[in-house]
Amino acid sequence: MNKPNTEKLKQILNFEKVSETYLRNKIVIISIFLSFIVIQSHAYNIIAFGIDENSTGTFERVSYIVHDYWWGVRPIVLINFFAISGFLFYRHFTPDMILSKYKSRAKSVLLPYIIWASFYYVIFDLLAKLPVIGKYINNTNGITLLGWFRSLVTDEYYTLWFLKVLIVYIALCPVFYFLLKDYKGLPTGLILIVVVLVVKYMGGLDFFRNLEGYLIGAWIGINHKDWVLYKSKALTWISIIYLIFELAVKSFYMNVFYEALLIPVIWFVADIAGTEKKLPEWMSYTFFIYVAHDIILETLKKICQILFGLSGLASLLEFIFLPFVALFLVVLVAIFLKKFCRPVWRILSGDR
Repeated sequence: MNKPNTEKLKQILNFEKVSETYLRNKIVIISIFLSFIVIQSHAYNIIAFGIDENSTGTFERVSYIVHDYWWGVRPIVLINFFAISGFLFYRHFTPDMILSKYKSRAKSVLLPYIIWASFYYVIFDLLAKLPVIGKYINNTNGITLLGWFRSLVTDEYYTLWFLKVLIVYIALCPVFYFLLKDYKGLPTGLILIVVVLVVKYMGGLDFFRNLEGYLIGAWIGINHKDWVLYKSKALTWISIIYLIFELAVKSFYMNVFYEALLIPVIWFVADIAGTEKKLPEWMSYTFFIYVAHDIILETLKKICQILFGLSGLASLLEFIFLPFVALFLVVLVAIFLKKFCRPVWRILSGDR
């Protein structure tokens, strides 16, 4: 595209530059939004309630439809979390920073992962031994050194898979940087992204979950870090219309290309809430919310199932309301730890 056409396109899209404060707030807003969707997804309960597509009760059918729809919204969360992680890691990255990056991420990602994976491994084994709620806990094989090691490497608690994969991507940062760095003004880094998208579309690279999202964020961070400092009302409205359409038909769940398109879509939709004003402090607790919410959510789910039984109505109400209660409680725990147990907070939150 020649320069006159580029300038004309800029005028049509009406790009407006934003501040670093606006950018930081925007990332926080997106992250807290995605975190709530994660909590909502983990409130999934129809298996425990014995509800499936063949259920005939009114509330059972409604609960199944709601669960099935919400489960299909997950791609919005996963690929955007990885894109943000890749962008933040590489935005100010240079090759001479590799060791310092490894050191900082060991504190902010690796250590919290080990601690939280160990916590979930131990706590659910102990809960399974309690007389009242033990029967509601999945079977465990006791606490062993081998079991603990497997809980870190192959059998991590299901909510922590994101951190495990992220640790692998961080370890590969020298390789990713070399392959994603554009040369002589040409978008050569896109070649890797296109290859990954095609291979994933064909069913490969299963272990490297959402690698395409991480690479897209990293590529922008390495080569086009200033792109994120612009917003466009036109692109925001286009993205809103597209997102509404996607939520109606869930076509983003069809393949990786639709999922990848959700990265710019969510980015521009977030400008609706964009602000330079100071955000509530609790919104910055997204990492702690992510790692800690499930123990609270699972406890609430077991309590509700004991008190209210396994009816279709209970399943529906539990799925809708417990995520809000869990979010509220985990934020309270975060506030308490940060105020009264600062050293513990720094370790559990990755020193955030």
